[in-house]
Amino acid sequence: MFFRKKREEKESKEIVSPLNGKLFPIETVQDDVFAQQMMGQTIALEPLKGKDTLLSPADGVLEVMYPTGHAYAVKMKNGMGLLIHIGIDTVELNGEGFTVLAKQGEKIKMGQPIADVDFDTLKAKGFDVSVMLIVTQNPGGEPIAFKQNMTVNAMESLVL
Repeated sequence: MFFRKKREEKESKEIVSPLNGKLFPIETVQDDVFAQQMMGQTIALEPLKGKDTLLSPADGVLEVMYPTGHAYAVKMKNGMGLLIHIGIDTVELNGEGFTVLAKQGEKIKMGQPIADVDFDTLKAKGFDVSVMLIVTQNPGGEPIAFKQNMTVNAMESLVL
C-alpha cells in the first residue's frame, strides 16, 4: 500500500501538445509580447483543423480559465506554470468561436478537454489563430528543450 501511494503521488513532468498543429518559430508571431517571450519561454502552434478541442498539456490545477475561452493556465504539482493562449487579440471576440469545457480551480488530467475552438470562425473574422504555450513559472530555471518546426498531434510530447 505504501509503495502504491508513493507511485501515485509521483508527478509527471511531461508537457504534451494541446491540439493537432504545426510548431513554428515563435519569433514570427505577430505580437511582440509572445514573439519576444516576455511572459516566459514560449512555443507556437498553427492549428491543423478548422475546429478542434484544446486539451490540458499537463496534469495539475486549472488555475485560470478565461470566461471568453481564449486562454487558460495550468499549474503543475512541481510548480511549473503553463499558459495556453489561443490566437492574437481573440479576447476581443468576447467568447465567440469558443466553448469552455472546464472550470477554473478544478484538478485536471493531461489530455482533458478544456475548450472547443472554431478556428474557421476566428480566421473569418480576421484573427491570427496561432496557439501559444508559455512557461510562466519554471521552478528549475532550466529552459525546456521543446520540439521545433514540425507537425505534432494532440497529446504528443512537446519536449525533446
